[in-house]
Amino acid sequence: MQTMNCRLITSVLLLFHIGTTCVLSTFTNEFVANIEGGPEVADHLAASYGFNNLGELENFPDHYVFHHQGTQKRSIRPSTGDHTAIQHESAVKWIEQQKIRKRVKRDIHWNDPKYDRQWYMNRQNAPNMNLEAAWDMGYTGKGVVVTILDDGIDYTHPDLAKNYDPFASGDYNSMDSDPMPRANYDQSNRHGTRCAGEVAMEAGNKICGVGVAYNASIGGIRMLDGDVTDMVEGTSLSAHRDHIDIYSASWGPEDNGETVDGPGRLAKAAFQEGINTGRNGKGSIFVWASGNGGQARDDCGCDGYTNSIYTISVSSTSERGQAPWYLEECASTLATTYSSGSSKEKKVITTDLEGRCTDEHTGTSASAPLAAGLCALALQANSNMTWRDLQYVIVLTSHNASLEDSDWFLNGAGYPVSHRYGFGLMDAGAMVQLARNWINLPQQRSCEVRFVHGKHIGGKGRLGTFTLDTSSCAQGPTYLEHVQSTVELTFSCRGALSLTLVSPAGTHSRLLARRPMDKKQGSFDSWPFMSTHFWGERAQGVWTLQVANRIFRNWVLTLYGTDSLPSTARPPKRPDDNRDSGRGSATAETNLNVPRVAVPRSLDYSPCHPECFNGCSGPLASDCFKCLHYRDRKTDECVARCPEDGFYNPPALHTRCKACAPTCLSCAGPSSTDCLSCSPPFFLMDSECVQKCDEEFYKDEESATCLPCAPLCRQCEGSATYCLTCKPHALLNAEDHTCQRACATNEYLDVSTCRRCSNVCYTCSGGGDQDCLTCIPGQVLKERTCVEEWVCTNGYYVDWDLHGGDKECLKCHVSCQNCNGQSSSDCTECREGHILQDGACVANCLDGFYKDDYDNCLACSHGCDQCTGEDQCVQCHSEFSLVDGQCKTGCSEGSYEHEGKCLDCHFLCETCMGSGPEACTSCKRMTDDLRYLLEGACVPFCPEGRYEDRDTLTCGECDETCKTCTGSEVNDCLSCYQGFQLNRGSCDEREGSHCEAKCKECVDGFEDRCSSCNASKYLQDFDCVDSCGQGYFTDDSIRKCVRCNPSCKTCDGLSSQDCTSCYENRFLYDDSTCDSHCPYTTYTDRSDWRCKDCHSSCRSCSGPGARACETCDGDLFWSDNQCLSDCPSGTFGDEGEQQCLRCFPTCGTCDGPFSDDCLSCSEGLRLVGSRCQPGDCPARTYQDGDGGCSNCHDTCIACKGPGASDCQRCDYDRFLNEHNECAEECISGYYPDYESNICRPCHISCKTC
Repeated sequence: MQTMNCRLITSVLLLFHIGTTCVLSTFTNEFVANIEGGPEVADHLAASYGFNNLGELENFPDHYVFHHQGTQKRSIRPSTGDHTAIQHESAVKWIEQQKIRKRVKRDIHWNDPKYDRQWYMNRQNAPNMNLEAAWDMGYTGKGVVVTILDDGIDYTHPDLAKNYDPFASGDYNSMDSDPMPRANYDQSNRHGTRCAGEVAMEAGNKICGVGVAYNASIGGIRMLDGDVTDMVEGTSLSAHRDHIDIYSASWGPEDNGETVDGPGRLAKAAFQEGINTGRNGKGSIFVWASGNGGQARDDCGCDGYTNSIYTISVSSTSERGQAPWYLEECASTLATTYSSGSSKEKKVITTDLEGRCTDEHTGTSASAPLAAGLCALALQANSNMTWRDLQYVIVLTSHNASLEDSDWFLNGAGYPVSHRYGFGLMDAGAMVQLARNWINLPQQRSCEVRFVHGKHIGGKGRLGTFTLDTSSCAQGPTYLEHVQSTVELTFSCRGALSLTLVSPAGTHSRLLARRPMDKKQGSFDSWPFMSTHFWGERAQGVWTLQVANRIFRNWVLTLYGTDSLPSTARPPKRPDDNRDSGRGSATAETNLNVPRVAVPRSLDYSPCHPECFNGCSGPLASDCFKCLHYRDRKTDECVARCPEDGFYNPPALHTRCKACAPTCLSCAGPSSTDCLSCSPPFFLMDSECVQKCDEEFYKDEESATCLPCAPLCRQCEGSATYCLTCKPHALLNAEDHTCQRACATNEYLDVSTCRRCSNVCYTCSGGGDQDCLTCIPGQVLKERTCVEEWVCTNGYYVDWDLHGGDKECLKCHVSCQNCNGQSSSDCTECREGHILQDGACVANCLDGFYKDDYDNCLACSHGCDQCTGEDQCVQCHSEFSLVDGQCKTGCSEGSYEHEGKCLDCHFLCETCMGSGPEACTSCKRMTDDLRYLLEGACVPFCPEGRYEDRDTLTCGECDETCKTCTGSEVNDCLSCYQGFQLNRGSCDEREGSHCEAKCKECVDGFEDRCSSCNASKYLQDFDCVDSCGQGYFTDDSIRKCVRCNPSCKTCDGLSSQDCTSCYENRFLYDDSTCDSHCPYTTYTDRSDWRCKDCHSSCRSCSGPGARACETCDGDLFWSDNQCLSDCPSGTFGDEGEQQCLRCFPTCGTCDGPFSDDCLSCSEGLRLVGSRCQPGDCPARTYQDGDGGCSNCHDTCIACKGPGASDCQRCDYDRFLNEHNECAEECISGYYPDYESNICRPCHISCKTC
């Protein structure tokens, strides 16, 4: 018998089955039995036949799992033996030995050689775009047409040929139907072929890889390999509109961080018409790459293609889920697909020219075609979806679980969204699953609201906020999709501009971030910024636009959306921040922890905590999106008052609690002198935390406070009455350590004898009138003598002694004539030459005020920073111009605006656009010297061929037949050119005239006045010349010399921006204009009269190189004509001034924001908190050469010696000068810093400032 033959195994099987098999089965030692009678019967039968009953089979009543110890675990033969007789029991309906059945997974596994390396489609145990799930449901793009708008596609490629669709293709560079890329030496025209392969590489043909929608039809429009005009873009975007479903574009304006550009008139019309009529009225699908300008810190909000509501703007993420270096962030990005990342991360595999395959496709160029393929799968699942339906499906199914970004936040409808990735990574399986049952959205609704409050100004360096209420949009959308903000802004440096839009639900969407590469001057004129971040939110309410660093002129808010949502598009429930189990909670906690959005009113949630402001994600104080009062920095909870352990209430609501100085346990402000209680080992002494209490105070350990000693103690310890030393004329009791008066109240101790005080004293330290310690009732102590209370005037005030209730006559602050307290802000009357303002005596009124004849400080006029009278402004706010002592928003006639100042026109100009005599736009009417405007200049008479128009003061053109004339008509001639004769005001041709040889044609009657020239000659002023003269340029199309713009000396075009050289004292800038002043970011090079760019670190400069900066760019600080990232030792970076300022003289080093925020101290001082204080001497004293403490000069708050006037800090109305003296005024070349009371040097370019 042959062993390989099939055996007939005859056996009494447990189901009475006798079979013949050609496959060897493997039997186990487990049996399943169907037994009636319940578990007790099953247990009894199992025990009777040697089985163990493992229990009832789940979901199968009366079915039991038996295990038999005597049966092998694995056997090719069924079990035999006595136990098999159980089948004959009446309660046993059947029993079957279990055998292992071979089963295989029906996974897709293509034979394409690079499919296994297409990580973004199929990698296991790592995030991917879930394509195989969509393919498993049968969706492969079949019946959907995708076209790549690019440099053509190689449709002969063996991995594209089967799916190529010639009816979805064309060539709009060569104007034919063949999209084959133009061959060139570097094969740079491969971009379109690579994009096409991502979408529709054929599957299972053993070539290259597999396309996302491998059964979709693929076409190509060749339009990038030539001059790209609006006509080329418009015809490409509208090509075969009824046949093509999806247009994929991986191009746009330059990604250089300084370009603002978008579709032209025809391209815009193509988008609009495609949405309205494409795909039989359901709308063409436009998929767009968001841009590769990340390295230049570009913003795709400045790209009018990705910024359109009609395009699906697609961003990129790398293999690791990180932001690639080229990624651009903006508010219009809808979703993300995979692409290349760092040099060590994988790229995208696709088709290449000449039948090759590449694994080097990169950038957002690779992301957009992947998204187009995913859209094809969704359209196959439901071809009835509109362009808006498809965008909804993308929003609802994209996820952020694998994408790294600290910027994720929940919008007001509960969707997680990011400026980098939109709504997240696209998911093919989820898209087709949702698309299959999608219910079409209602018709799109829109509403436009305009900012109607006139001109508003946002100060330079400040944040301007503007609001619009959309409650009037009754017929507009209820639920939002796209929100568009069309703005008009003026700026001196466009790259410094930033815009943020805040919805009624509290969602913040950054419409435009700062672009450091964009140095352009000018304005945004009706540029539409679009955001998808408000998707699903309610539309009505107050919207806020935050504008930083520019002049704001106008704002139009356009809301797009729908009045109701189908059940398939309901907003998601917000994640429960308090849950501790369930799939995805960790992701939600990690990625969505953003406290700045509010719950939309459309959803029914439980009430927020009472301390929440404008919405929450749960009932707790830590669930608030914004706080009614303050947010606790430690617990992140909203609180009515900040905790007293290290924090204090900030001045503004809805903000985080502010931290106290390090030495404070609790405080009322940020300074080390604002403490309310102290951290160990410090003690509170007059609102300051110190390690050593002042004399006459002791450390109270329980309250961590410096408390006063008993009145007679000079030093005490532990308690007020445990004295260590006594004040003069008091004796220390050695037994109880108390200090007792040595003599009676009105006596003093003279060696060992008590003598009476002077009659004017109540207590005293000697017998003279100047030795009083306290006074009798009705008198006050003034400088150790007792006087009547009314005498305490003229620089003195009455103060109550806190301990004894006695009155004392104390000196006012040095700046006061009379006062009611010791501070510089307690003045009630000032000395001559000073002015009382808000309790302080100042030499001059503060900025924005002026001194009137009665020494009062009155407010300057609107827009004025400094003035000498109500209408006598000398310096305006940055957004105003100074005109005749007044601040105006525009310049008056006779002047023009240049960098925020109104400069005078030339004396002959009435109005002008520059300072020169050839920059006039109208002429000044002068009685005895009329001037007429001729090409920008005001001339005393008009040349031949022109007449003097006394009404408009311009040189009008005569009829071409007139040499001189009185008007523009043909019969207004006064004289005629040679060859013509005057006849009743008209110039008629003389008979028999001929042209000279140099002329091809000449003016009738004038042989030497050419009207056209022979070949190689150019017509200039009725003469034929070989080359054009100065002030003219050659127009080859008409063979004429055309006069340059009056601002140009030489030129190559008619515009003022076509200059090639300039007249004296005018400078040529990069945009080919001649100006009397170089733009802000350039300097004047007088060697060639050109405006040249400053060094990259400078914002403005006086010359080339890094050491000629006048102001600085970005986060740099100005110091000694350089822009530095780190300030030199002894200085700190002031972010407001954007320059390195000198540390306070007491500091060795400091870090701001104030000059006396010390990090280390000058010699002889010690650091207490962030302040440097004298080592041993009290305040307002210094250690002299004898080791004693001497008083500082009256004007010093602190001094260091060796003299009393060697000040370190000055009093309120004095300023520390370069000689360390406290002066009333700063000398020329310095300006007063009122914050630190220091004379700071002016900029090097200023004589005074």
